[in-house]
Amino acid sequence: MLQEVLFLENEIAFNEAIIEEREQGIKEIQDQIGEANEIFRDLAVLVHEQGVIIDDIHSNIESSSAATTQATVQLAKASKSVKSRSSWD
Repeated sequence: MLQEVLFLENEIAFNEAIIEEREQGIKEIQDQIGEANEIFRDLAVLVHEQGVIIDDIHSNIESSSAATTQATVQLAKASKSVKSRSSWD
């Protein structure tokens, strides 16, 4: 009878140790999931910021293209003006 009680106590202690170990493992997984969540949130912020920068770059390219087109028109006008002045001299 005493042996059975000791055996059951040892088995209970062993099971409690396994439960504690599993709880600790679950806690570590929860912590790691929290860290991964934080990383993804930081990444989302960076992606959003880069999107804004890309939009700015795109806008600047469009502005530069429009300014270049306008400059080409002005240069063509200036060239015609210089040619017409040269032919009068």
